[in-house]
Amino acid sequence: MFAARNAFQTGAKIITPVTFSAYTNSATTSVTLPTHAVGNIIVMMASSTSNLSTAPSASGTVPTWTTIRATGYSDAQYPIEFRVAYAIATATNHTSGTWTGANRLIAAVFSGNRTSSPIGANAFTGSDAPSSAAMNAPAITLTDTAGTSAIVQFWTQGFIANFSSTTVPSGYTKRFGGLPQMFSTKDITTSDGVVNITGPQSIPWGAVQFEILAAT
Repeated sequence: MFAARNAFQTGAKIITPVTFSAYTNSATTSVTLPTHAVGNIIVMMASSTSNLSTAPSASGTVPTWTTIRATGYSDAQYPIEFRVAYAIATATNHTSGTWTGANRLIAAVFSGNRTSSPIGANAFTGSDAPSSAAMNAPAITLTDTAGTSAIVQFWTQGFIANFSSTTVPSGYTKRFGGLPQMFSTKDITTSDGVVNITGPQSIPWGAVQFEILAAT
């Protein structure tokens, strides 16, 4: 997996690849954040079956959250709304804050990232009336093809869907799969591509793929 890669030398600089550290998850509007250090990127993946969740404002131990993608489908039976956001840790004791409207949260920490404009390429796809359980995280055009970025995929469906037994293709590492969310990372990050999975249900879904850039 990419966490085991060695440093890359570019000119006179040695660039350390972005590394996945840990994740936590919750079935409420807040979540205990994984252990983090100053400068780490904290990624939040929030899902809801009603209104699009709202990221909390920075205050006290709550960091500044910046949205990467936010959208959803207002299907009458299985609506799904989601927001993917990030924060750069400025302390070691951050809290998530309250994500109003969220029913499920995943928080993931990565290290070795840029602290300014850390998100490179990103894309979203989904369907409000799928004819099958195919769920494909879209391809992205990488900002950095040297292999130092982290490439992350996130899927969500209506809350009858449980990703616990869903698998990812060879070359990817599944980090979490549950009700109704899943995320993974790409092992070799010199190239991108569509990530094809078969979801738990043929119901509305959304998928995001995004790049976390390494510090230079």
